[in-house]
Amino acid sequence: MRIPLLCSFILLFISYSYSQQSQRRNQDLQHAIGDRMIQISDSQKIKVKAGITKIDESKSFETGNCGTRILSPSTLENFEVTGEFIVNYSGFSLEAQEAFDHAIKIWSRLITTSVPIKINASFSSLGPDILGSAGPTYILRDIENESFPNTYYPAALADQLNGLDNVGIDIEADFNINFNNWYFGLDGCPGPIEYDFVTVAMHEVAHGLGIFSSPEILNFGPFDGNLGCYGYDSGENDPLGFPIFIPIIFDHFVENGMGQKVTSFDPNFCWSTLTTMFTGDDLYYNGPNTRQCFGDRLKLYAPLNFLPESSYSHLDEDTYVKEDVNSLMTPFLMNGEAIHDPGCSIGMLQDFGYQAHNLKPIQLDIPTIGEWATLILIILLLTISVNILKINIVSA
Repeated sequence: MRIPLLCSFILLFISYSYSQQSQRRNQDLQHAIGDRMIQISDSQKIKVKAGITKIDESKSFETGNCGTRILSPSTLENFEVTGEFIVNYSGFSLEAQEAFDHAIKIWSRLITTSVPIKINASFSSLGPDILGSAGPTYILRDIENESFPNTYYPAALADQLNGLDNVGIDIEADFNINFNNWYFGLDGCPGPIEYDFVTVAMHEVAHGLGIFSSPEILNFGPFDGNLGCYGYDSGENDPLGFPIFIPIIFDHFVENGMGQKVTSFDPNFCWSTLTTMFTGDDLYYNGPNTRQCFGDRLKLYAPLNFLPESSYSHLDEDTYVKEDVNSLMTPFLMNGEAIHDPGCSIGMLQDFGYQAHNLKPIQLDIPTIGEWATLILIILLLTISVNILKINIVSA
């Protein structure tokens, strides 16, 4: 387990703490294919919750208002398909599948893939306030073309960097079958009490692609709520026999307001400073491509009460409100809200290592000057030949 940074006279208690915490974490992680890959359990999937219990009607969209940055099916046809996604559906109605397909069609024009990204999408019973849940099926380390060594990468990204299919299914996405207010239309115009399914699908796929992190706050013994940690159990042990923890790619870009990075702290220890960072409403994502897109750092969701499924892995709810271009990756979705564009989350994916980009208009094959000249010359010669032929016929 992790080593809390405490005085040596409580080493025995630390050993006990390690064993308890390690036991708890190992219930969530299943080790597979040696030490390079671990499976993400359902309890670790990033979840987006319905915001109806958090907001009041004054913050909801009014009837007839459509969402932000909508990409209609007809609009999408004008842009180049650069990525391939393969989706296996379970429990989807026809209209739900059409809505998820629309979300995938948008992503397929925002990411260039070297191998297909495979998704299992299903409807199941989730919590009463949970719209959807998603995450990578596996995270891998020690892969080719990695930008950070000793780091875990989500399965979909590892496939793209390696140029081969490492694990089969890359992303698992679940949606709440017990939720009655879904809007499955593609136009981004849900009613005032409806929740836009395309938006939730876009959001969850982004988590599966890698927009998620590994924070944790210890909740046992005298450390209850006082020590923050990050990273995943690698399956390897240090010389003392304690598990070694490794960050996820997202962690490398997270810092507080003063620019102090999460990864400047040893992930094998737990720190009170990390607790302050995780719950101080002063946490930011700072990657070069994201800064180029946004012009600054993006503020992350870090409320005073740490929420394992929401804190750190989302953009700040109060900063990127319903009509902001970056509101797709906030943790709560308003009724009547629709966002069919990831905004500067594309920069995050570029920071991770994806070939992500803005929409690329389909290029028409316009002849070059040389091609035009050749065409004109051919027409001219044909015209001359026809005229000569006419003269010969008349003379005869």
